[in-house]
Amino acid sequence: MCLLPLRLMSNMDWYSKMNPVEFLGGVGRNIRMGAMLLKDRCVRHFHSLTACSPGTFIDGHSARRFFNSICRSVQSRLNGPEGMSFAEFSYQAFQAYDWLHLFRKYDCFLQLGGHDQMGNMMAGYELIRRMTGDTAHCFTVPLVVNEIGSKFGKTAGNAVWLDESKTSTFEFYQFFLRLPDTEVEKYLRLFTLVPDEEIADIMAQQTAKPELRKAHKKLADQVTLLVHGDKGLELAQRATEAFFGSDIKALASLDPGVVSDIFGRAFVSNLNFTSGITVFDVVMRAKCFADERDARRVIAAGGVNINFSKMRNPDECLQVGEHVLPNEMTLIRIGKKNYYVVRWNS
Repeated sequence: MCLLPLRLMSNMDWYSKMNPVEFLGGVGRNIRMGAMLLKDRCVRHFHSLTACSPGTFIDGHSARRFFNSICRSVQSRLNGPEGMSFAEFSYQAFQAYDWLHLFRKYDCFLQLGGHDQMGNMMAGYELIRRMTGDTAHCFTVPLVVNEIGSKFGKTAGNAVWLDESKTSTFEFYQFFLRLPDTEVEKYLRLFTLVPDEEIADIMAQQTAKPELRKAHKKLADQVTLLVHGDKGLELAQRATEAFFGSDIKALASLDPGVVSDIFGRAFVSNLNFTSGITVFDVVMRAKCFADERDARRVIAAGGVNINFSKMRNPDECLQVGEHVLPNEMTLIRIGKKNYYVVRWNS
């Protein structure tokens, strides 16, 4: 069986030809909002959806608990001091109609989504049934959540992007390396192609010697390799060695742009290197400080590090090879978390 060519659609293709009166009169009258407002209605719709859609994937207990929390969330939002805007409230109607349009024009009878989209998907299912008499199907998958049950995503502000321009390979690698011990086995099964027998063996080693973090390293290696390839994995590993090992050689092997990403989108300056340039000169030119007196005070107190070395003399001259690395870069840290990357012009 061959899959049909993938279509990427913009709903403006159909909404631009529809006026609000037409939408409310033709579509709005067939959408029931009770499922959003009443918890028991939500539960009944959930059961009916499960029963009439044999293709639905449901993790029963967690899905019911999550869906009930959605219903309570909507009610509390509506009754709260800030309420809910009409635009946000009507989102469900538009998503429902999107599916109806695709169903009519392209025979799109299946919608896939996370458990948190169940309410919107059910609205589309009901709209198709009311306006066409046909049956569509929803396929929901469990959300990837952290150890306290909060989901990941751009709305939650903790999205992990596949695009390295949004999440660098180092940040991507570190996300999996820093997972809590309680989550790592689940992620190995979700996101890697490692056989179950090997996962069981890795987890046994992890239990015996948790300080080695073998399961975390296997997970980070496998997912980074899958998403970013051999070069991306090698870069992430070298960056991890430079960051956590304070390794000058590893730091010198990295591109300055990559180093900027590693150290939390550090501010990058392009400067001309001149003989006799001092620690004070470079931190001021790199705009690490707004005030000269603050710069001298912090340097003297040991609050400035250059390439992992603590600097205490503001008038010390920078040395090529020690302070200026072979990749024509200098990494400055002010305090514990503020990083600056200097690219030296040849």
